[in-house]
Amino acid sequence: MPELFERSRIHLGVKYRSNVIKFNHLSFLWLLAAVSVLSCAKNPIDKKPEEIGNPTEANHLLFVGNYDNNLYALDSRTGALRWKFSTSESILGSPTVASNVVYFGSYDHKVYAVNAADGKERWSFQTGGPVYSTPTVSDNILYFGSSDKKVYALNASKGTKIWEFETDHYVQTSPTIVNGILYIGSDDSHIYALDAVSGTFKWKFAARHQAPISTTPTVSGNMVYVGSYDKTMYALDAASGELKWKFEIDDVTYASYTSPRVVNGVVYVGSDTGRLYALDTQSGAFIWLFEGSGYSGHATIHRGVIYIGSAYDKLYAVDAGTGKEIWSYDTGGDTRSGPTVADELIYVGAGNQLMAIDISTRTTKWVFEPILSHGIGWFLSSPTVLIDGKVYYPGISGSHP
Repeated sequence: MPELFERSRIHLGVKYRSNVIKFNHLSFLWLLAAVSVLSCAKNPIDKKPEEIGNPTEANHLLFVGNYDNNLYALDSRTGALRWKFSTSESILGSPTVASNVVYFGSYDHKVYAVNAADGKERWSFQTGGPVYSTPTVSDNILYFGSSDKKVYALNASKGTKIWEFETDHYVQTSPTIVNGILYIGSDDSHIYALDAVSGTFKWKFAARHQAPISTTPTVSGNMVYVGSYDKTMYALDAASGELKWKFEIDDVTYASYTSPRVVNGVVYVGSDTGRLYALDTQSGAFIWLFEGSGYSGHATIHRGVIYIGSAYDKLYAVDAGTGKEIWSYDTGGDTRSGPTVADELIYVGAGNQLMAIDISTRTTKWVFEPILSHGIGWFLSSPTVLIDGKVYYPGISGSHP
């Protein structure tokens, strides 16, 4: 990546006609280059829609980052562009919304806070490395990791640093905060538990073979679930970090990129060969296996159905109870970002397109495609949707099954 450049705000700079936005075709070599960084995309923690305040300030908006250096805000009903905010490098992580402010990191080493309604910058914070991590907001504190090996806590209103904690390698994963404890993985092979207020170290757990942990931990009950590059799914005691069980993924390579999802006593985890596993949360016992096509993306669970994409241009709907395929949808592009479900639409990135798919009819409602003057327009970030004062993220979206 080039060195840091001057950033600029560009509003309404993308042209569109009808509900499909076009841009110049990319060469096959450029597509391969984009695919090589897909593992950097991160997703927010699993959560139900959040109430954020006055819904009239910003409504029916979808926020998503792109490899073309832009954060886009689209009308969630039509796909029309509302605004875009430009940084000097790619945006690979997913945005977080709190109190009508959008927070996101960039490869330009910065984290930004912009108004949800119009995209105007409130503040930015400089780190020492690219930021893949999706920020998390709790009690007006913004938490995220950076490739400078650090975990940061900032005042969410001002962008001023409260504390930082240094690990021994890149922190590409996103933080999960439960009961005042922050859980986050590092490429130094450890998952860390820190006091969310002070940053004080609580415990750490090491994966085998010095394997990086580059997925967001999921906390459910008194357990923390996280996958690693060592082909292993770990379940840890949330208070002590003690290993409760582990499940070795019988795969060609490893389960590393997809964050676990937990619903109704079952933990679901994908792998880079297209397999989706269902395991018992208490024992790690195998329940079922779904065979997809190619590298699987991050899963979202909505009303008993798991929605998960793949590298081979597919979005799958899988029965959460049985692991049986309900339907598949040809997206026309690499679909490894996590889908988000809101208002009975599935929002998902597919290569250089961001699309909305109607759940009931399985038809495309709209497609957004940026116009580029140069470079790559790949949607590696997962979309975040704001409707009527509620924020929808990938993971556990809408009503629980």
